[in-house]
Amino acid sequence: YTYSNNSYMSDCHFIGDAPLQNTRFVDYTAGPTSPRPYSMQYGVNSNDVTNVIFSNDTFETRDNATISFAPDIDIRGVGYYGYNSYAIFNSCVFNNLTRGILKTSTWGPGGAYIDNGSFNGCWRSISNDGSYNFICFNNQIQNGPEIPFFSSTYLTTHAIGINGNTIGPGFHISENTISGYTGGAFGNNYGIIATGNSGNTLYRNTVNNCNYGITGFLAGDGLYQIKCNTSNNSHEAISLFAYLDAKPTAQGSCI
Repeated sequence: YTYSNNSYMSDCHFIGDAPLQNTRFVDYTAGPTSPRPYSMQYGVNSNDVTNVIFSNDTFETRDNATISFAPDIDIRGVGYYGYNSYAIFNSCVFNNLTRGILKTSTWGPGGAYIDNGSFNGCWRSISNDGSYNFICFNNQIQNGPEIPFFSSTYLTTHAIGINGNTIGPGFHISENTISGYTGGAFGNNYGIIATGNSGNTLYRNTVNNCNYGITGFLAGDGLYQIKCNTSNNSHEAISLFAYLDAKPTAQGSCI
């Protein structure tokens, strides 16, 4: 017997008009070398809940206060956070947030189906850490600025359109358009980062004006097909890093 949650949220607005974080991600006044502990606030927080459908919803922060060091992208909260939770997003809008959608899992369940979304000015629009069955299709993403730590490490601060970290089998990232932040300083950003094993696909995505277009970390027994992707005006268009004898499928002919 399988219990299926048929809950849905349609045409809802989750709007914050003040900073959505109890303490800053970066203490600018102290000149930090690493992030501080912080308490992030969410539009929706889901724990071990499956199959909630979000349709035509808007998640945004209207906090436009400026500070002397950088855009305050780090205190704008998360639109949706799901832990061991599977959710479906159709035609939703995410504006001016630290993270639009953040999914995490300790043992594989969860993931998401995200299609026809609009992400504008988020530091990291879509993030998935450890969940299976992660599908992103036909989303329009405009990256926000990076978070400028004084002393940064690889990927620590950079804005990322779609960030798939240790994704299990069943991820498909296809036909998304991602544009880099072009607002001046703090523009070091990535289009797509994906780490996973066999049975996964990166197909016909378009990345514009990002420092790094598509970055794949390849694990397991051959990873995924990488076909028909386009990266325009990028320092590195497509970068692949393999370990454990993984080999990506060649770009090949487009369908």
